[in-house]
Formats: sequence, C-alpha cells, structure tokens
Amino acid sequence: MDTVSKGKDFEDKVIQKLKEMFNCDFNDSNSRPDLITFKIGDPAKPHKFDGVSCDRNIVVECKDNDWSITGKVPSGKLRTILSEVLYLSKLPKDIKKIIVLRKYFNEKYNTTLGKYFVNKYGHLMSGITVMELDTDNMELEQIFM
Repeated sequence: MDTVSKGKDFEDKVIQKLKEMFNCDFNDSNSRPDLITFKIGDPAKPHKFDGVSCDRNIVVECKDNDWSITGKVPSGKLRTILSEVLYLSKLPKDIKKIIVLRKYFNEKYNTTLGKYFVNKYGHLMSGITVMELDTDNMELEQIFM
C-alpha cells in the first residue's frame, strides 16, 4: 500500500472511531472541501483538516507516522505533527481539537511515538487532545489533554 493510501486508510479508521466515541457524524477528506476547512491566521487563509464534526465543534488531524526504519526518532515527521499543532491552536477556544496518531512502539525508547511526542512537545499543546489508535485491536487511547 502506498503512503497516501495508507494515510487515507488510517484516517478512515480514526473517523469511524470518533463517530462512535462522540456519537456524531464527521466530515472527512471525502466530503466537500468547505466542510473540513477553517480560515486560520491574520490575514485568514483556508486550511483543511482531516475531520470535522458536522456541528463543527470537533476538529481532528490524523497522523500515521512511524519511527524511522533504523528505529531512530523521526524528527521530520515530528515537525509535521507540530505544524498541525500550530493550525489547531489557531482555532477558536470552544472547538475540541484532537490529534490522533497511530500507535507505534519502539523498544529502544520503551515508548510509543505518540507518548514520545507528548513528552517532548506537550508544553506547546495547550487545549489539544492527543490520542493513539492501535489498529491491531482498534483501541483508541487518550494520552494527553
């Protein structure tokens, strides 16, 4: 499976789990672009998110990032997640902001990539919830709020 298909497959799984968790529908990348877009910044520019609840009260970004092939920290991928943190932080305070990462464990660091990310950058994520989805058993765990 190519990277785009893998990411889309993960996004679909996340949206399904969030529909169940919050008991509401979500628009995703299969929806009309205006349903998943918010204007961010000053001057405001449109930014598409991976999922937005139909009432626009919950916004989610999905990241299927793994440790590097050699087991090292994927610093470039972490910066990509940080850029999504910035976009989410610019949304109105009354919107629930969520980042969902695929659960990838690294024996060398004895942690998951999501928990490593939260440990390193949690001080920058006020108001953002971070979750991990274990796609083997489809368990969604909140690891930061």
